[in-house]
Amino acid sequence: MLRVLLHTTKGSASTTSFNPLLFVIFISIAIAIFVLYIYLLQYIYKDAVKRELKAELWLIAVLIAPIPAIIVYFIVRKVKERS
Repeated sequence: MLRVLLHTTKGSASTTSFNPLLFVIFISIAIAIFVLYIYLLQYIYKDAVKRELKAELWLIAVLIAPIPAIIVYFIVRKVKERS
């Protein structure tokens, strides 16, 4: 990702310059992903408490492996909802 932020000038292969616009875009995306992650942690914990699932276990699972845990949580939630 750093190669995108630093690009080589045409004159020399070893001279690089910093691109501030790409840096701002990269930081903005990183902050948005972090905020979404915190929101999902909060949502899953509160929803698990409401549905009487093991909220602490789900919180730890989402902290360790976010994407698989979120997918599995929503599948388990649907299954428990039907029973």
